[in-house]
Amino acid sequence: MKKIYKQLLLSVFVAGSWSSIHAQTKMEYTPEQMKAMVAKQEARVDTLSKQFFALNDQIEDQIKKVVTQVASYSDSVDSKTRVARLKQMLVNDLMTSMKSLQQIRSKNQQDLPNLPSYSQAGAQMEGKVLDAKLKERLDLIMDLSASLYQHKDVKRYNQQIRGDGNDVWVSNKVNKEYDLNIKNTTNTKQTKDDILKQMNALKFRLTQKVGYMEAEDKRAIGTPLATRYQDEIASKKKMIALLDEKMDEVKNGPEKPTESIGTLADAMQLENEVNTAMQKLRTENDELRQKGLELERAMSRLNDQREVLAKATASE
Repeated sequence: MKKIYKQLLLSVFVAGSWSSIHAQTKMEYTPEQMKAMVAKQEARVDTLSKQFFALNDQIEDQIKKVVTQVASYSDSVDSKTRVARLKQMLVNDLMTSMKSLQQIRSKNQQDLPNLPSYSQAGAQMEGKVLDAKLKERLDLIMDLSASLYQHKDVKRYNQQIRGDGNDVWVSNKVNKEYDLNIKNTTNTKQTKDDILKQMNALKFRLTQKVGYMEAEDKRAIGTPLATRYQDEIASKKKMIALLDEKMDEVKNGPEKPTESIGTLADAMQLENEVNTAMQKLRTENDELRQKGLELERAMSRLNDQREVLAKATASE
């Protein structure tokens, strides 16, 4: 459908001369009329762009709010490992989104040299936006990592003196906090291992991409294709260095203070709030994708109109 729509646009707005446009559409526009059409389409693109980025910022704020809320709590004896599981779920979601963002950014930047000049500025801006989002995702993962439970020295047994009269003895009862300490310490190790594993996998893919692009640039020395990947190579190397820094932070970073979640009911309420927020985010992300497609179509139409106007102006 997208291809057919683009072909229809091209048949109306892209032609070798104004006479061919007239022949195809049975209409003829003066340069002044075409300028008015371009101005109108520019206004539409501006409106759609503002709507897109406003929704994008709203989504980013909500993601940060959810992560900050969950990272501020730790499990209690009653909640067992509910909070720990929420943190692990959020880490996995953030890492998945990082992979998707990096793939989108990589494709866009590699296509950049082939784009017409009027599209390159927009693609470069999108690359900067994606870079900022990637860094924000890493920072949120670090917040969750720092808030994970840290092992404590907890007595295994609570001693109780029992009996009456001359019949007295000491009873050892397993301390609930001891069991929770063991479970949460295990969960923390597993979550941090998962974070490091996924970061290493992302770093490996980026390193492979850098090697490929450097080899391509080397083969293209002396041709117009040389250094076509220069900016993307620099960006990926910067991300690799940042991943190294963050992996060290996962291993050795400071602990973030947290508050005990309290009762089981409190933990369940937190779970419900997170699930509700995640469902809302999924809906808004779908809306954002639709707005992105609408904006892309509007920009494509505007670029086609500009091209026709440029040809008409040059022929005057």
